[in-house]
Amino acid sequence: MLGKTSQGIVIRSVENTNTRHAIAVSENQDKIFWNKTASDTLKLNIDPISYKDLINYSQDTFEFFISSEKQAAGTIEIVFVDQDGHSVLSSNISTNYVGLRRFTISCRYDMQRYDSTGDVKGIYFVAKGQDSKLTLHLPLNHAARRNKRIKNIYLKEVKGFFSDTTYNHFYGIPPPSAYDTLNAKTVSRLKLAKESYQDFLLKYKAGQNCQGEYLYEKEMKELDSNKVRLKRQLRSQRLINITPESAGVALLSVVKHLVQNNTSKDIKLVNEVVGQVYQKGFAENSEITYNQYFLREYFQALLLSYPYLSEENKLRVDNTLVWYLKVNKIFDPTYKPEPYFSDLVRNQYIFIMGWIFNLAPQKRAQYLEALRRHLDRVFANSSIKSGWIKPDGTSFHHNSQYIAYMYSFNEMIDLIGFLEESGFPLEDKSAETFRDAVSAILIVSNKGRYTNNLGGRHPFRTENPICQKGLVKLSKILAKRQLKSNLDVEDLFYNRYSSIQGFWQFNYGNMGVYRTDGYVMVAKGFSKNFWGSEIYARENRFGKYQGYGTLEIIDSTGFHASGFEEHGWNWNRPPGSTTINLPDNKLNPPKARVDEYTNTNFSGSLSIGRIEDGTQLNRGRGGVFAMNFIEQKNSPNHDESFGFRKSYHFYKGKALCLGSGISKERSPYEVTTNIVQVKSNKEESTSLEGNNFRFVINEKEILKEDLPFVFARGALYYCVYDATNVQVNRKVQRNRNSTDTREYSGRFTNVFINHGTAPENETYEYLISTKQCDINQKPYVVKQQDDLAHVVMFEDGREDYVIYKPKRSAGEMTLLESTIGILSLKETNDTLTINFTNPGLEFDDKGVAIGQSHEVKIKGAYQLIRATQPVVIEPDSMSTKILFEAGHGKMLEIQLRRHKK
Repeated sequence: MLGKTSQGIVIRSVENTNTRHAIAVSENQDKIFWNKTASDTLKLNIDPISYKDLINYSQDTFEFFISSEKQAAGTIEIVFVDQDGHSVLSSNISTNYVGLRRFTISCRYDMQRYDSTGDVKGIYFVAKGQDSKLTLHLPLNHAARRNKRIKNIYLKEVKGFFSDTTYNHFYGIPPPSAYDTLNAKTVSRLKLAKESYQDFLLKYKAGQNCQGEYLYEKEMKELDSNKVRLKRQLRSQRLINITPESAGVALLSVVKHLVQNNTSKDIKLVNEVVGQVYQKGFAENSEITYNQYFLREYFQALLLSYPYLSEENKLRVDNTLVWYLKVNKIFDPTYKPEPYFSDLVRNQYIFIMGWIFNLAPQKRAQYLEALRRHLDRVFANSSIKSGWIKPDGTSFHHNSQYIAYMYSFNEMIDLIGFLEESGFPLEDKSAETFRDAVSAILIVSNKGRYTNNLGGRHPFRTENPICQKGLVKLSKILAKRQLKSNLDVEDLFYNRYSSIQGFWQFNYGNMGVYRTDGYVMVAKGFSKNFWGSEIYARENRFGKYQGYGTLEIIDSTGFHASGFEEHGWNWNRPPGSTTINLPDNKLNPPKARVDEYTNTNFSGSLSIGRIEDGTQLNRGRGGVFAMNFIEQKNSPNHDESFGFRKSYHFYKGKALCLGSGISKERSPYEVTTNIVQVKSNKEESTSLEGNNFRFVINEKEILKEDLPFVFARGALYYCVYDATNVQVNRKVQRNRNSTDTREYSGRFTNVFINHGTAPENETYEYLISTKQCDINQKPYVVKQQDDLAHVVMFEDGREDYVIYKPKRSAGEMTLLESTIGILSLKETNDTLTINFTNPGLEFDDKGVAIGQSHEVKIKGAYQLIRATQPVVIEPDSMSTKILFEAGHGKMLEIQLRRHKK
């Protein structure tokens, strides 16, 4: 046994998989010297750590220190394993630095396996990348609070500040060069922008800043108690007697009073607090580091008080903010946006701007230019797996698009506005990228509300996160630059866009959006690269099925009036989804977090009949959404035998909904395709028509004959053509909500197709229409509906092909052969238009999107008229082969002219 560390971990033995490079342990057994090569694994065999001690749902981290003798490209994966060698916690850390670094692994965010609850008995360090010499500093602390670090002997050796998570890796990039074109006009603009920003800080509240919420009066009422609180903290003799988190709210109210009244007592108190915080918990070589979420009020107070601080405290603030600039890589010319960039904007960037405004004019210009260049890089580097704004306008947080987490768009609008005021505007291309991202959020909304399948970890919080004043500000910036939007700027940014119709493909978001007749229809899926929902033990606990091919519809009357209500909602039956109906204890994640991924890579959409040219947002008159799904075993409650193929075909105010290959091994739980779930009440009448259907309140009725029926709700009509297994429930439902354990109830109407407990290649077909439809006059023919493809031919000549596997089509179809993808063909006056997309986005080992080669063969001889990207045409007398590359989830449009005999 090597010995017991001061934090309680007992190291039994240490071994390296590469016997050529010996490892050494320091005399006092608190350091391991590791001369690693690529693919080495250093194994620490330890006395068991209780799984419960390791994992706390929201607060705990594992932390340790590594010294690197040289900067080496690559990473180290740290893996915690149980007695069977199963990974229970894993995270990658960068080795691209020199010196001693603290690393923390958040148990909440980095858990990967959920099928083991045994004790941890080993810790592995797996080397990836270049050779280098490392020193691992022990002890490993397995009970560190995320925001209140305990004293550690190694912190004294670290020069500079620390990041709070393993995601921020420090790079020694020098600050920007001096700005050498300063003139009187720029100095004047800088002065005015600073005054504008000072007023902004007084009114700022995270997430609501552009509304100018002014809390001064409320804070003044609490001023005396806040002063007493600060003084008590200063008098405390504890190790952590005052911190940014504990001082933030109280200090902010005192500082706001200081700004308004300039009192000497306030100046003295504020300076004393800032000095103490810096020395006790927020300084170079400090014993404590802090999570960025808890610094907003403190930073706001620092920046408002900056003109009143002593020279010593100003220098301390300067040092702190310079470190923030470095750790966020604002000087890094190769920077790509992080997966949590939204958090950086909200929690740090808006305050970095404030610090810059407090500098002398020359320095102010220098750092504003650096920030401007940094943001231009952010907007330029979007074709990556993580990151922020994507080429199709979707925007990411936590590796997928969900609207509730776009709260930082308000702060970004303010950042862009202050850069404009200061004379350091973003490039037009950056402004257009951000405009498209804002447009994408508005497109999926109807009068400021969006569907529940875009709620992510915040279900049923569906108010558009971008406030109206922010939209007005952005609209003015765009108008001043004369940047055209693909939608009418006035209608879009002033929420007068209910009449804008069409179909948009958002393949980075695994979704398609159809706007028609005042309705917004959102089809949502997910893939092996982008999750369909993130589920926590305390947030979105039952949201597993948000992306299981859902088709949710919201009309202009609003979210609740469209039938969405959390109280009583059946979490197993989101509209449009195909699901296994599980009890609550199997919907709820067995551990801290589960992300829904599928084993396939086919989920997305194609816009058809392109309306705009030269825009990132691909709008068509109609479109197709499709998904190929096999459930990935992300927890013991997932079933790898469960799968389906699903497609939605949008055209002329209708949505044709097809399913095939619905299969699952036998279990106690039914599989259903969920057509409708809407909040209802006793008084309203729900129209159900059909020769054999009898509607029964509070009971379920099964249609026993092979006849169609129509479910009508308002102006929406749902036509189910094979009603054999259709069930309708209209009753009071009881549930537990996503964040608490209390029971709630509500009266709902559910229409669904029951596929049984062991479906095998089941199919379905139904039509949604915004106008009353004649079910005996289908405006389409389904030519194929199986595991290979869904093929539909419409009465106007449009042909839709969803190719799940490379295939050959029957001779009567225009498409003869195709690789995987979604296609639509339509011929008018000897001109054939082909739309194609591959919704299965692929990425290289660096997470950068790559293209894939495709081949399509059609019946007849054609010559090329034009294409939106390079194609090769190879015609013969009977057919035409088309070769091209498609990637990034974009739509390719090809126009061909038939060869005349």
